[in-house]
Order: sequence, then C-alpha cells, then structure tokens
Amino acid sequence: MRFDSGVTYMMPVSFGSQPPHPAGEFTDVQTLMVTYRSTKEALRLVLPEPFEPGPEPLVFVYMQRCRGVNFLAGGEYRLLGVNVAATFPSSGGPILGSYALILWEDNIEAIIRGREILGIPKLLAEVDDPEPQGGEFSVAARDRGRELIRINLVDELELSEPQVEQLRVELATNAWFGWKRIPRVDGVGVEVSHATRIGILNKPSQAWACRGSVAIGNVSWEESPSNAHIVQGLRQLPLIDVVRAYRTQGTVTLTRADHRVMT
Repeated sequence: MRFDSGVTYMMPVSFGSQPPHPAGEFTDVQTLMVTYRSTKEALRLVLPEPFEPGPEPLVFVYMQRCRGVNFLAGGEYRLLGVNVAATFPSSGGPILGSYALILWEDNIEAIIRGREILGIPKLLAEVDDPEPQGGEFSVAARDRGRELIRINLVDELELSEPQVEQLRVELATNAWFGWKRIPRVDGVGVEVSHATRIGILNKPSQAWACRGSVAIGNVSWEESPSNAHIVQGLRQLPLIDVVRAYRTQGTVTLTRADHRVMT
C-alpha cells in the first residue's frame, strides 16, 4: 500500500485511511465546572515554557457528559479534566487561555484522536454519570476503582438568558492550549514537541450558578501506575479558595480548521 498525504491515517494504517471530520460535534453536553484560586508559583511548575500563568492563578476542574458525538456515530462518552489559566507569548501580545494538564475519558477512540492529533493529555478512566443525588451532583474519575479526583456541585440559581449569553462570550474568547509531544521510538528524546491551540466553541443553552468543591485523590504507583504521579502533582496545586462553580447544558464544537501549532 502507498500512503496518500491528503487523507487521514490512524493506527493501524494497513486497512486504509479514515475520512477527516471538518468538526467534532457534540450536540448534547452537560458540564460541571469548579474554578479555584491557587498560586502562580505552583502553576509555573506545571506549565511548559514558554507558557506563563494567567493574570490570576486559576485552576479549572470540569466534568462533561458528551452525547450525540458525530465521530462516535452519535454515541456518548464522559470526561473529567483539569486546566490552568495560562498565557502564550505572541507578536500581538500574550494570548490568554487555559492549558490542559490532564483529561481523563472513558472512551478510547476519543482519547486517541485527542492525543495523537490535538496534543491534549488524555488517559483512560472510569467517569461517573452526572445524575443528581438529593439535589447534589457528585462525580469522580477512577482507575480500577481508585478515586483520582472528584467534583461536587449543588445548584443555587438558574442564570437568565443575558447571563447565559455573557457566559457564551466568555467561553468563546478563552483559548484552549495543549502540548503535542511524541517520543522517539526508543523512548528517549522526542520526535514531535510543540504547543497547540484547539479550536473549540462551548455554547451553553442553560446554566446554573452552583456551590462547588473539588477533592483530589491520593493513590500510589502500585494502585494506579499511570496516574499516581499526576494525582500527586495535582495535590501540589494548593486550593486557596473556590471562586466560581456552575453547571451548563448545551453544545460543543471542535473545528479542525481552527486548530493551530503555537510558535
């Protein structure tokens, strides 16, 4: 077989190419978000150069249940991730956004696409369904039953349409960054290493202001070899105070034409 440079090949390559999707479309997404204040010193330890902490040292812990996913033939999956506020230097001035530290997902196809193509640091985990229990949402990501991180939310107030529109504008102007790094075949050194910016549009149709909290797990290497160092690293981001928590229902679009290598 010969490779065609104009199409998309995903491993295994021997069975031909796959049609590229112009956009990843998620038609029914519930999001739980807790934002807390940490310290710039802690954020600098987890941000690769040339990223710098954002104006405020914020940590964003979020869970999403994604339904109606086009690249899964209308299927669904769940994710739980951690971003930090970051800036990337550019000729036009620093670009403000959030840098993805870790994204746990329960679907391997979504993981492979996000890691290999976009440079988002995804790992496989069990992620709870966000069904309320006694008026409270409590969701966790786990590895073989060991809890890695948990979000708790309680609805306090449904936002008005002008407030939801303000949230849409805020989400649309906040860049999402990753880092695509592929080691050499011997595992030492690197074949590819660069920052990425993901073209993403979160469009909530409903939103609720919430009371929220985050709990980071505490697992050993023996309990979770792939996640122990990540969880311990997250524990080094001190939680000064929770500054915001909300829940939304809406859609998400990842547009291929808007993805960028950051230089």
